[in-house]
Order: sequence, then C-alpha cells, then structure tokens
Amino acid sequence: MFGILIEGAFISRTDTTQRRGPIEVTTSGNTFTQSCQNDVLVSLSNSQTAIGVATGPSLLNSTYNISFGADIPWDKAWFSHPAGTGNTLIVNGLNIANGSRHAYDATRSCT
Repeated sequence: MFGILIEGAFISRTDTTQRRGPIEVTTSGNTFTQSCQNDVLVSLSNSQTAIGVATGPSLLNSTYNISFGADIPWDKAWFSHPAGTGNTLIVNGLNIANGSRHAYDATRSCT
C-alpha cells in the first residue's frame, strides 16, 4: 500500500512510560512504483490507526524529525499528527501543526 511506513507501531495501551519513540529519518535516491495508496505514511500511532481502520494509542512527547530529499515530495506523504499528545512532527525543517492530517483515501483500491 505504501512505499515507506514511518510509524509508532506496537505502542503499549496501558503503560504510558513505554509510549515514547523519537524517530529521525533522512531519505535520498528512492524510487517508488506501484504504491497503490501513496509513497509514504507517517504516523505517531500505528499505521492502521493513522488510516482510520482501527483505533489505538499514540506516542507521547515524541519527536519525528523527517528530512525528505528530492526523492519524496511532501504531498506524496500521508500523515496523522493528533493533538494533545505532546508530540512534534518536523518535516524538512518545518513544524507540522498538531491535530493536522493528510488522510488515507479509502476509495483507492489495491489490487
């Protein structure tokens, strides 16, 4: 479905001390073909929660610092950045607003 997943997978539902996971990603030279949804999914929870097919906890007080090279335009990424978690999402040096989302399109089918 996606060429790259950047996600907070396997988050503890009960132990909030285990819900921290800073990530730093830098890309360059990638080529994507046949990603039936989009090239990249960025989620501060798990991927299923980000695309809205499940519910789950988010990371807390974590920072995702992502530097996409010329290989990945930001409009080729879907992301979920829920408000109220203390998380920070920085893409190419720009702070992405808490509570923002560029969402999954359920009408696209993967065959």
